[in-house]
Amino acid sequence: MNTPLLRTSFLAITLGLAACRTLPDGAPVTPQRPTVSADTNTTAEKTFELEAGVAIDPGDAYSTPMALKYGLSDVTEVFVGWAPLLSIDMGGVDETGIGDVNVGVRHRFQEETDDVPSAALLASLKLPTADDDDGLGTGELDLSLGGAMSKTLDPLSVTGYYTLDVLGDPRGGTLIGHTVAVAGSQTVADSVAAFGEFAAILVPEADVDILLATLGGTYTHSASQVFDAALVIGLSEDAPDLQMLIGFTHNFGRSSRRASPAPGR
Repeated sequence: MNTPLLRTSFLAITLGLAACRTLPDGAPVTPQRPTVSADTNTTAEKTFELEAGVAIDPGDAYSTPMALKYGLSDVTEVFVGWAPLLSIDMGGVDETGIGDVNVGVRHRFQEETDDVPSAALLASLKLPTADDDDGLGTGELDLSLGGAMSKTLDPLSVTGYYTLDVLGDPRGGTLIGHTVAVAGSQTVADSVAAFGEFAAILVPEADVDILLATLGGTYTHSASQVFDAALVIGLSEDAPDLQMLIGFTHNFGRSSRRASPAPGR
């Protein structure tokens, strides 16, 4: 891998994490990173929320995944995600560029009660902005449709997640895939929580079988700012052996503009 570039990107994200500690508080944050799954929480209405971090697969790849989310209402958010820096070792040659862009919407249609979990629907579209000639992407559109259910089983919070993935095939036509995940989190100390996830990304027609286990923790710096770190362990031949993740989620609150004083005041 390109060691100087890796060090530069790691330094940049470290400085970014430090700088974010000084940002003004916004609405309560709803982090969805760094797991494969997303729960049923949505960004607070009329607020922007940023997720950013770095993912390192030692010796093979690294990226800087980011997502910007906006709360359309108290139950619906839209989002755009991308990796402004992506590098993959292609047999001893590092190919570096930008990743694909994902745009989507998540809508919570069921609130949690004592008897039923909360539930949300999800739709996302992957735009092929990565350079497929360099192996950074497929060069095809992908569509994902699915949802999540979340339930608090005090002191544990559990989420089940599924998407049906319609994937563009570079050889022509489409492939059908499935993404399934179960995640849980629990507060272990003041401002500190632990989480874990098992995820499967399956594309039977292409004989792709990616199984992942994620273990990590979060630190809540303020209601509007959460830091995270995790290890992802590959459990199948198609999965990366090990990934290290670090990042943050920050809500910027509502933009406000004072009205100009009336003449004579």
